[in-house]
Amino acid sequence: MPKQKQTKTSFSSRLLVCLALLLSHGPVQAKEPVTEVRVVIDVSGSMKKNDPKNLRIPALNLLVGLMPENARGGVWTFAQYANMQVPFAVSNKAWKNMARSKAKLIHSRGLRTNIEEALKRSTSDWKKPDFKTRRNIILLTDGVVDVSRDPGANAQSRERILKNILPRLKTAGVKVHTIALSKSTDEELLRTISMATDGGFVQVDTADELERMFLRLFEKSTKVDTVPILENKFKVDKGIRDFTVLIFRAPGSTKPAAIISPSGKRYTNKQHPKSIVWHHEGSYDLVTVSNPEAGEWKLDTMVDPDNRVMVVTNLSLKVDNMPNNMMLGDEFVIRVRMLQSGRTMNDQKLLALTRFTVHRKLGNSSLPVIDLLDNGQGKDSFAKDGVYSASVGHFTKPGVYELTIRAIGETFNREVKHTLEVRGSPARIDVTEANGGGFKAKITIDPSMLRAETVSIQLKLPDEKTMILPQISETEWEVVIPQEFAEKEITATLVGTRYNGKELRQNMTQKLGLGKGREMHVKLPDEVMQNSATGPEEKADEHAGHGDTPDKKAEHAEAGERPKAEDDHAPLDWLNVGVVFAAVNVIGVVLLLLVIRRIRKRRAKKADELTEEVDTEL
Repeated sequence: MPKQKQTKTSFSSRLLVCLALLLSHGPVQAKEPVTEVRVVIDVSGSMKKNDPKNLRIPALNLLVGLMPENARGGVWTFAQYANMQVPFAVSNKAWKNMARSKAKLIHSRGLRTNIEEALKRSTSDWKKPDFKTRRNIILLTDGVVDVSRDPGANAQSRERILKNILPRLKTAGVKVHTIALSKSTDEELLRTISMATDGGFVQVDTADELERMFLRLFEKSTKVDTVPILENKFKVDKGIRDFTVLIFRAPGSTKPAAIISPSGKRYTNKQHPKSIVWHHEGSYDLVTVSNPEAGEWKLDTMVDPDNRVMVVTNLSLKVDNMPNNMMLGDEFVIRVRMLQSGRTMNDQKLLALTRFTVHRKLGNSSLPVIDLLDNGQGKDSFAKDGVYSASVGHFTKPGVYELTIRAIGETFNREVKHTLEVRGSPARIDVTEANGGGFKAKITIDPSMLRAETVSIQLKLPDEKTMILPQISETEWEVVIPQEFAEKEITATLVGTRYNGKELRQNMTQKLGLGKGREMHVKLPDEVMQNSATGPEEKADEHAGHGDTPDKKAEHAEAGERPKAEDDHAPLDWLNVGVVFAAVNVIGVVLLLLVIRRIRKRRAKKADELTEEVDTEL
């Protein structure tokens, strides 16, 4: 009996402890996926021409230096064969030192360009999805698939990449980012691989651009916290444990870069304490400062938009996954939150003094700043849940957009940078004279934008008659149009499926005349044009780089530039309602168990008393 009582007491105590933990900590936050980055670098002989200074080495060193220590990385080189240059492992200090040492072995002596073997060897263990990891490949090449002197063998290898390797990588949740280091690369293949996996594609004309392109693809691959730099100044708050600053130097500059602490101490590559790790390359410096002094730091160097300050902190800006590739007419919603020790921060007093914004650039043009709101309206799901949302609208201009998402508070600044490419027309038209008169119009789709096997095209003539275009090859459709429609507009309606699984239906127009390789004009619906993501050019927000003063924050509030601190008509936060409901159920179960236990004790006591009475009578 005593042992049984002890067991029941222990069970009840554990239930009460679990209840207390539930109520004190709220819902458990899922861990951020671990980032995995595998770099695959071409070392074929053609690199002697396209990368004569072997700038692949400092570019790789830049990526290695930026890798967070909780990420995993590996490096493969390839020509006719693929070899593991740096073993795949956690990117700690020892791994980074090894990677920099191995990077010196990168050469340009290989034969062939076996992209198929490179992708197979570097991803052999990636067969099934793993939601605990964020998988990325960065593939750098300057050529086309070249495994043999036989063109047929090369075509078969290319086909196996698209039909066998690419579907496996998509299934495993891998994003493949590709860099084309010459104009003679197979751009269609590299774009298709990237588009299909929602990776990034970049074309660079010279190797001098490699370091900055590796930075762009690093930011697509790895989730890191950064702070804004404005006029070569940045603020470090007390929540930052260390920071790494990337400083690009002007070509030919002999002046060493320097960083200046809030107390005025000046540090350079040759003069700095042991607590600062300084990696110096030909065109950039990578500096890590541990336990930094809080306050405003300065960079003594030329202003460069690609300079970065990456921080390790328990207060981070979390941005939900953003696309790398979009098409004209697309829109997407940005959702962000502040994470404090891994949990969504929902301190309304602090958040009321924080402004969440999206800054956009297309080329050299700055677009209107978008405020992210937490008011439960529009694209925001719930009011006051700590998640700020906004639609980026519809894209009506193709190009590479630079997005900077910022959280500017009283005591902290955070930002996340991202680039995405908006593609234009998915088809081009070639018009030639047809035998027997009239025009022969051939429409060719871009297979990197659409799955060719899903496409069908209908043509509408100026007299309102329509016809279905017959397909003459995997990517081509052709039709003969009477001469009477010369210089008049035809409309092609294209229907198909994109690599992300979304259906596409676009109207494209073209004035009928002789010409080759002209992109068809995409005709977007009126409602898309009205909700365009691009607008008149606007100057950068003067308050966006640093924290505003309370007076300026009040001005923002009056101007409607940030969410109000109070919302009397906010909808219910169903997440918190669910947590409370679960807690009430747990309390009910605990109370029920306690009541049952008490009833059993009373019955046991009464039974003991009856037993004693019987013994006495006997």
